Amino acid sequence: MPENQENLTVRTVLQIAEGTSHEIGDKFHTALIETLNRVMNVSLVLITRGEGYPAHSAQTLFCWREGAPVENFSYELEGTPCALVYGGDRITIPCELGLRYPKEEGFEGYCGVPLLNRHQSVVGHFAVLSKDPFEDAELCQIIMRIFGNRVEAELQRASADRDRDALVQSLMHVRDRLEQQREASRAANSFKSDLVAITVHDLRNPLTAIMSRAELIATYLGEEIDLPAETRVEKATKSADEIINTSERMEKMISDVLDSSRADATDISYAPARFDLSKMLATVAALNDDVAARKSIYIHRDFSQGLNIFGDEDRLIEAVDNLLGNAIKFSSEGTVVTLMATKTDGAITISVQDEGVGISADEIELIFERFQNASSKPTGGEESFGLGLWIVKSIASRHGGSVSAHSDGPGQGACFVVTLPNATDQAEHKE
Repeated sequence: MPENQENLTVRTVLQIAEGTSHEIGDKFHTALIETLNRVMNVSLVLITRGEGYPAHSAQTLFCWREGAPVENFSYELEGTPCALVYGGDRITIPCELGLRYPKEEGFEGYCGVPLLNRHQSVVGHFAVLSKDPFEDAELCQIIMRIFGNRVEAELQRASADRDRDALVQSLMHVRDRLEQQREASRAANSFKSDLVAITVHDLRNPLTAIMSRAELIATYLGEEIDLPAETRVEKATKSADEIINTSERMEKMISDVLDSSRADATDISYAPARFDLSKMLATVAALNDDVAARKSIYIHRDFSQGLNIFGDEDRLIEAVDNLLGNAIKFSSEGTVVTLMATKTDGAITISVQDEGVGISADEIELIFERFQNASSKPTGGEESFGLGLWIVKSIASRHGGSVSAHSDGPGQGACFVVTLPNATDQAEHKE
């Protein structure tokens, strides 16, 4: 590399570091564009996330074109250089972009890099397009790699922020549910009362510790800490990883045991209202994405928008979360779990299909009984208390519906189906 170009590269690196190192959120986007314009001739800047598995389209998280931000939009990847970037490649096309990719007519130069999540999977891309050719392709690649790392760190910081908020909300929900179930357990028999008392006693201290760690994550991600954004994200992510397995196991244990107590009590909590089932399903799937990703399992969503239903949203969240959690727990790495919902004139069905260990025919009828575990074992050494499917059955029954299971046998996966009365009928179903 010529000496003057090497000096330019050094100055460029310094400008990038100075221009974006201390900014996050919208301020980061502003600093990113300002710095890009100082070091490259850019006409269009894209930061996207992929849609589909594998990605077939991209949804912009940030878009800037010729001097101003652009409202977010989605576009098909086929026939664009972005498709190659989503394949994991860094792509630089110095000139004649429109000739090679007619969809990009009007642009001459392109440079794009993939964006990875903390599991090192491609989840998005960062690209710059120019109406003029890029005179120095090597320098463009260097700049984009540096910017790409910074964009990646910012996206992971934002993701950690969301994970932290979800974790805190989940723990608060557990605490509130614990208080409610303490009251409900007074009406239960001595077995249930003893079971709840032992569980609450054994888990109070771990839950307090988890709450403290969640607050520590919030501190790391707060602006009052005098550390670079990347360092704060790294520390917060490490802390979250340390508590995530414990928090999930504790929350599941509390939920299972307390729901068991509540479902047998004389004053079962049931607060029906009309709500959008499709949004609820999307939320539950998103809450399970990270757990699935640790086993390289993909949760495929197959339901339309606007599935309105009359029921207790919290209870149905518990039911679907139990089914998804079981599917992930009993599936091998690299498989797919499908969450589907369909609506007919008479009913709404919610199904969870996995490609996991399966269930033998003589155990199908037993798995919905309390404290019943099939002979199949979780694939990742997870715990199973034998309450989850019994809870799903209780919730479905409380809504006037039912739950069923099907499997072609061990090693053939399983499908669980919750059938509920249609939204127009459920408004009349109240006890």
